Amino acid sequence: MIVQMTQARDELHLIKQLLPVWSKYIDGFVFMIDTNTDETVSYLNSVKDEFNILEVLEYEKDENSVAIETNEKQILFDAAFKYSNKLIYLDADEYLDGNMTKNEVEILLDNNPDTLLMAEWIQYTSKNTIRVDGKWQQNFADRIAHYTSHIKYAPKQMHSAHIPKPEHIIYLDKNDLFVAHLQWLDKNYSAIKQYYWKVVECFHHTNFGIQALPYEEYDKSVNNFEWQEVKTDFQLKIDQNVYKNITNASNYRVRYIKEKSSGLDLSGINDWGLDILNSIPMYFCCVVYDGNFDVLIKKIMNVLDLNEYDTESIFVYDAGMQNSQLEKLVKINKLKVIDNCEATDELSISRHALLNLPYAIYIDENSKIHRSKLMREIFAFMVKNGYRWKALK
Repeated sequence: MIVQMTQARDELHLIKQLLPVWSKYIDGFVFMIDTNTDETVSYLNSVKDEFNILEVLEYEKDENSVAIETNEKQILFDAAFKYSNKLIYLDADEYLDGNMTKNEVEILLDNNPDTLLMAEWIQYTSKNTIRVDGKWQQNFADRIAHYTSHIKYAPKQMHSAHIPKPEHIIYLDKNDLFVAHLQWLDKNYSAIKQYYWKVVECFHHTNFGIQALPYEEYDKSVNNFEWQEVKTDFQLKIDQNVYKNITNASNYRVRYIKEKSSGLDLSGINDWGLDILNSIPMYFCCVVYDGNFDVLIKKIMNVLDLNEYDTESIFVYDAGMQNSQLEKLVKINKLKVIDNCEATDELSISRHALLNLPYAIYIDENSKIHRSKLMREIFAFMVKNGYRWKALK
């Protein structure tokens, strides 16, 4: 029996897609859910029987202190070790793939007791491309092991071993078995993740005098987005747009960055031009009818193209669209079509919208859609001054 250990925080969007993929090699799962604010725990409990989820552990992280990362991992390992001595650790943005079957992996583990199987860590950028620049040309991951007795992690504060290191190590051919890593599928999401770690490092260094890695190591991972990519024969097993619905406001890492930034000097810490600290939730409204549909659909798409990760919602008030036009709108992410409107003048729309949104910008045929920096400034001015409604000219 092979058991998978996974730690996750607000990653239900990944877990739903990956559970069937993980099951190719896994007989049972033990999860540790960190500071859960989405519905991960309830979802895992709802599919326990379907995927043989053996345990779901929970803990709350104190983000104002320093924890020893391996303490949490040891609890997870000890829980999984109760069920099997053949263990696989995967983060919630990873899965195993390759030409080996589950039976072949199990035989390899059985024949190699007290052995860590090192598999290449393959960095996906789309459904069929991977990174090979810099450190990603070849990078092995510690994820799979067979133990004949209980073992402890070597204590480490951050970026510790994923699985305790037994006596022996075998390196696998990447065509036989590899670890697919998904974070680079979305540049905004991956940049936030790396910047978050730099802010964590800064917070720990400022308040406790410790730093696990220099900031340059995170920069090396991103490589200023100057990636070298090649095609892979192993097509991605999940939707390549899995991160598209994760707005900055819904990302717990952005919340941490904003919360901690006031007491830190982040001036020398690069965020690759994303200006993450100034991201702000954006809400828009517009009235659409048959005659202005083509113009407004372009405005809406401009909003999403220029402010994709800040835009939380766009309310579209139907003032007489054709069915074919409605069908196009409902396919667009973040749009909510409001029909059966009694009145579609701006005042009536604002009254309805502000019952459902904290604030909003109203766009019409003459509105100029601005790039992220200026649009963020407009929304920030509104929020700072308590304005809840603005017509964009």
